[in-house]
Amino acid sequence: LKDFNKPEEEEDVDISFDVEDFRTGIIEVEASGRKDYSLLPWNRDKFGNNTTLRSSAVGPYQFLYGTHKDLLKKWGINSKDEFIGNKVAQEKLMSYMLEDKPGRYTFMAKALMRDFKDEILDIGVTFEDLLAFEHFAGHGTIRKLLKKLKNKEITVQEFWDSSPGVGNHTMAKYIEIFRMEPEFNQHLKFTEEDYIR
Repeated sequence: LKDFNKPEEEEDVDISFDVEDFRTGIIEVEASGRKDYSLLPWNRDKFGNNTTLRSSAVGPYQFLYGTHKDLLKKWGINSKDEFIGNKVAQEKLMSYMLEDKPGRYTFMAKALMRDFKDEILDIGVTFEDLLAFEHFAGHGTIRKLLKKLKNKEITVQEFWDSSPGVGNHTMAKYIEIFRMEPEFNQHLKFTEEDYIR
């Protein structure tokens, strides 16, 4: 089995992307453009009242607390309640996930570009789109879909029509919202203090 956390000695992959645009795109698709660090994904009744939570996602990036809780504990965030509304921790987590290190979005997207170059050309996505897929569906799901495409088990259209989990956007809808033109996202522009590194 291939170890995806082990660096490969292959040609370098262009990983240039605009961090601000990436963050803005994720907030647009995950939180309808709301930069609310207390945001939770509520189901609503016919009157618009909150009823039950759809997932454990938190904040404008809709990070799943359970997925990152061990790392967050190292940073002093010991519960989901401490993560909710914690702008510093949520921005720090996004910065961490964008580092080019094993297990993080940039590193994993580079592995996809190396392993599925032709399929990525076929579906017409950018490196930034791959980062968004890593955030949305996770590396394993994206890798499985690209492998199915490579093996001709699915078509390009079936790739775009797929959805990771019940109630989620399709891959096509997620990227459509993520790629919104900058003029639609002016209200989200980040200032220097928004970046926690």
